[in-house]
Amino acid sequence: MVEFRPFSRLLRILPVTLMTAAVSLASASCGSDTETDGAAVEGDPACENLDESACMFPFPSDYFRKSGGPFGQAFHLDFGTALPVNSVNDIPMSPEPFKANDGYPIVPAITFTLPGATLNGAPPITDIGASQKPESKTIIVDAETGERAPHWVEWDYQAKDNGKDIIQIRVANGLQHSHRYVVIVRGLVDASGAPLPATRGFAALRDGAPTKLAGIEERRAHFENDVFPVIAKAGVARTEVQLAWDFTTSSEQNSTTRLLSMRDRLYDLIGDQGPEYSITNVVADPDGPEGPIAKILEGVAKIPNFMLPPSSVRRTGCGWTGRGFRWRRAPPT
Repeated sequence: MVEFRPFSRLLRILPVTLMTAAVSLASASCGSDTETDGAAVEGDPACENLDESACMFPFPSDYFRKSGGPFGQAFHLDFGTALPVNSVNDIPMSPEPFKANDGYPIVPAITFTLPGATLNGAPPITDIGASQKPESKTIIVDAETGERAPHWVEWDYQAKDNGKDIIQIRVANGLQHSHRYVVIVRGLVDASGAPLPATRGFAALRDGAPTKLAGIEERRAHFENDVFPVIAKAGVARTEVQLAWDFTTSSEQNSTTRLLSMRDRLYDLIGDQGPEYSITNVVADPDGPEGPIAKILEGVAKIPNFMLPPSSVRRTGCGWTGRGFRWRRAPPT
């Protein structure tokens, strides 16, 4: 079976790719020093750097959301060289496909690390309502409306299997399209119950302290104008926050256009009579003469396949080409 994965799906599985293929590499690269205008800069400017454990953490982040876009959209996602290298063929993931998106999926895999953290007191899947309480240790808040998104917090167990303690926040309901959200983390503790410090990059923004960490100083105005006021309106003391960042969800049009265009094209290709098909076998009374099924029809239908190369899914002089699809159906009695 061929699974179609639109770019929004790729964005949802991207944190898993990062965890399994690039965490250790990104940690090393984000810790290197570069020279900018003669001043030493710590870390890789291509990286998000609020969470230095991996180049794109925390994820998703508006650090990678830029104005304009190759398809005339108002914004696009540009991960640049922050994307990991494919561990199978050593080829870096291309940022080009993601540029079609004007934001992140409405069901994102919110991912970050806080070294030494436990999930003690964080909202579990068995008590999603805890995320709505004022004292919740994790908050996802709509920057415009102030509404909190219900969620739970868990370890990424695939990362756990690889020896990495990576935290994921899972939303219980889809977020709103074209909305900006602020993620707030506070009060996470270590195994002894001691509160953990903020990440280095976020602490510099929170405390107004200078930093040489790449990309942080350039974001100071954004955090002061667009992130910390949201945190304050959410009733969270600035000094309590260990990590916070924002991201914007994709527009509804951007999220659905590709699939809807494929649906419409599929209807055009197969026509009002449906796809070309042939019945290859008829099984009578498969469960006996007294059974509920009278016949099972087995056959092959010819339908467009949008995962094949372009020559396989476009119209040709003979109409359209596609891959045979085998089916088995018990017709109603």
